Amino acid sequence: MSSLYELLGVARSAATEEIRAAWKTAVADLDPTDPIFRAYSSAAEVLLDDERRAAYDAELAPVEVPVDETVTEPVAEPEDAGVEAAGPDEAAGPDEAAVAASRAPTEAAPVDLTKPTSDVPAAVADDATIPAPSAPSAPSTSSTPPTPQAPSRASAPAGWVLGAVGTAALLALAMAIFLLAQPGGGLFGDDAPRDVAQRNADVEEATLSAEGAAERMVPDLLSYDYRTLDQDAERRNALLTANQLEETERLWAELTPDVVTNQLQVVTTSEAAGLTRMSEDTLTATVVVFYRQDIVSKGADPKQDSRWATFNLVRDDAGATEWLVDDVCVDAGCE
Repeated sequence: MSSLYELLGVARSAATEEIRAAWKTAVADLDPTDPIFRAYSSAAEVLLDDERRAAYDAELAPVEVPVDETVTEPVAEPEDAGVEAAGPDEAAGPDEAAVAASRAPTEAAPVDLTKPTSDVPAAVADDATIPAPSAPSAPSTSSTPPTPQAPSRASAPAGWVLGAVGTAALLALAMAIFLLAQPGGGLFGDDAPRDVAQRNADVEEATLSAEGAAERMVPDLLSYDYRTLDQDAERRNALLTANQLEETERLWAELTPDVVTNQLQVVTTSEAAGLTRMSEDTLTATVVVFYRQDIVSKGADPKQDSRWATFNLVRDDAGATEWLVDDVCVDAGCE
């Protein structure tokens, strides 16, 4: 069964920043309603929390250290140890020499693959090509260039390597054609390269702006203290659109009695943010944020929770750096 590390494509020794970056990359093109999005986010929620990650690591099987099991095949010793310099024809009688000569191609000594390929007997060099005999021709006065030698086993790339490289190249080409064929991609459209480059730059700027705004909003939007609820509301309301402000005020009217009774104090810290959707005009964006909450309440031990939420952000102008929250969703089925 795959682990959470494998799901996010990181090693078990990965640092928090590496896990955060892997999650951000994984959900970049997914909607919050996508089941795989929730799987990525749930994995990051565990691995970004030190205590939950330690508990999860304890449940995993220990990392197996690979053992080098390479065995060098020994070179066979001659059958007649007493004959060292003599060839097969000299060491055997006439009949035995003929038999040895007929069997030589099929009884070649094992090849030590650790030696250079120049030491490999021709009988086992299956990559070499044996030229067919040709009819004698008249001598030529012109100089003939030397015949190229067949590549040795060590210099020629393995067939599976060439296949993998070819497949990767085809996939890259197919992906490039797919992207270019999209509206505004430039392959079947009239968009000039300069327009495409400018649009890409605008989207990149909007992405960084929205993600940064979402991370900065988290503390003021999701922190509160039963002793300073009015000040908390003032900071929170300044980040909301008119529609979201109305919904938030209604929600806090219901929550305030319990917050005061339990003397709740919640300090929220942003841990990561990733864009999942951006409108074509870059005026609306959907950003998923991970955050940590340190919670203190009357009669209970302090605790810490790691959560994630979806922010729908809007701005009035494409060049504006100020975003407002038009919706906040903390459910798994956020749209």
